[in-house]
Amino acid sequence: MLGVIGGRGFYSFFGTDARTVTLDTPYGLPSGPITFGIVGDREVAFLPRHGHHRENSPHAVPYRANMWALRSLGVRRIFGPCTVGSRTATLRPGAVVVPDPYCPGLRSAVTGLGEVADGGTLINLTGCPESALAREFEMCYAAIALVADPDAESQHHPRPFQRLVFDALGRVTGTGTCAHCRTHVDLMRPVELP
Repeated sequence: MLGVIGGRGFYSFFGTDARTVTLDTPYGLPSGPITFGIVGDREVAFLPRHGHHRENSPHAVPYRANMWALRSLGVRRIFGPCTVGSRTATLRPGAVVVPDPYCPGLRSAVTGLGEVADGGTLINLTGCPESALAREFEMCYAAIALVADPDAESQHHPRPFQRLVFDALGRVTGTGTCAHCRTHVDLMRPVELP
C-alpha cells in the first residue's frame, strides 16, 4: 500500500467518503487518524504529519508512532510532501524540489515533477527523522518539497501541490518495499516490525 504523510497546510487528502482508522502503537498515538482513499486503482493511506489541526510542532511530531502505524496498516511506500526553505537563489518560493537521496524506486515516480536538489540546498525539520525511520521500518520513502521561503513557512495554496502528489502516486510501479530499502534482511532487530 502507498502512504502519504501530509505536511504544513496539507492536513487532509480525501473527501468525506474516506475510511478512517484510529490506532495506538508501542510508541504512543500517531499524529492523527489515518484516512484511506483510492488514487487511480490503488488504496492510499494519508496521515497528517502535524495532526488535522496542526497540534504538533515539528519537534513534537510522534515520528516513530507515525511510521509504526503506517507500516502496521500495510503501507510500504511513502511520499512525504513538505514545505522547505531554500538556501539558493535558483530555488525560489513556489518551486517544487525532489530532495536526494531517498528511495531510488520512488524517486523515479517523482522525477520530472520538480527540480532535484541535494540536502545542502534545503532547510527542513521533518525530512531527516522521517527518512531515517522509514529505512529503520523497511519502508520506501521520498520527499516532495515545496519551497516556501528561507523560514519554510508556506503561504501558498496547497491544492496544486496536492495535485503533484496525486500525480506521483499514479507513477509508482510495483508493490511492497524495494530491495534498496530492506536494509535489515540478515540483522537482528531490537523489536519485530509490524
